[in-house]
Amino acid sequence: MEVIPGKPYVGLELPNKKRQTVYLREVLDNAKFRENPSPLTVVLGKDIAGDPVVADLAKMPHLLVAGTTGSGKSVGVNAMILSMLYKAQPEDVRFIMIDPKMLELSVYEGIPHLLTEVVTDMKDAANALRWSVNEMERRYKLMSALGVRNLAGITRKSPKRPAWDVRFRTRTGSRATSMDVQHPVLEKLRISWYWLMNLPT
Repeated sequence: MEVIPGKPYVGLELPNKKRQTVYLREVLDNAKFRENPSPLTVVLGKDIAGDPVVADLAKMPHLLVAGTTGSGKSVGVNAMILSMLYKAQPEDVRFIMIDPKMLELSVYEGIPHLLTEVVTDMKDAANALRWSVNEMERRYKLMSALGVRNLAGITRKSPKRPAWDVRFRTRTGSRATSMDVQHPVLEKLRISWYWLMNLPT
């Protein structure tokens, strides 16, 4: 059961036997995407009424994508990454991409938006995340000195600085990795970083 967008009715959603392909270009060309000023605008697709759906990653800094094999997780995440690349200059957004499978993110190797090469070794991934924590602490000190509470405040009060996007990809099974999501350091990441996690199942 779901409220029908734009109508005073509740509808019952059923799988469409004849699915319509949603092309990334259709949403990128839509005013909802073009007129959104945030460089962290991501394309999510279309709703049941066929209207484009976009979101600002800055307003939801923690994003978990999960699903069964073949359900379209990678397609969706790649659409989000491409929409940010389409929207933002390298000085606006930087990525740290961690890919233990060594297959999903290799296509992005060499793009100017990367802070470092695509990380495939988990030891290197740990180093990248340690660097992220150090950078996070530096940003907290900067925010305290400037008297602001988030990245937008830093941008207003200091020379233009990038809004970093950390993309962390892991998988289940023998090569799975885990992090303590209750760790106090991770609690701070909401304000000073933007996270996009893709979790295959």
